Amino acid sequence: MSVLDYVILYAACLLPFIVVDAIWLTFVTAPEFRKNIGEIMLEAPRWSAAVAFYALFGVGLVFFAAAPGVTQGLSLFEVALRGAMLGLMAYGTYELTNLSTLKGWTWHMVILDAGWGTALSGAAAVVGVVIATRLGVSV
Repeated sequence: MSVLDYVILYAACLLPFIVVDAIWLTFVTAPEFRKNIGEIMLEAPRWSAAVAFYALFGVGLVFFAAAPGVTQGLSLFEVALRGAMLGLMAYGTYELTNLSTLKGWTWHMVILDAGWGTALSGAAAVVGVVIATRLGVSV
């Protein structure tokens, strides 16, 4: 794969991830988190931190799931599984760390957000591979 192929794959994974995650964060996560930990939440996100997370996570999706899907000819199920495992590890680490250190964090929040991160990551990896291959990205 060329550098351009990796850029296309990165964008094809990350853009759908961000769009769908923004909807989820706005309508599901934010209300649930405000109910439980509203007193420690910022009024508005620190956008630089959010941009850094998405940029790094997109690299992880490509490295661990999408690029192997293209270069090794993995099935979409295998791509989804790899993406989902990355999501479970990242979101699970965040959630379980917060549960162990912050007042007000609940198991419901852990399950909700870690489940979401797992599902979204698997789906985004698959969508990225499908879009990129339709745009001509290949080995």
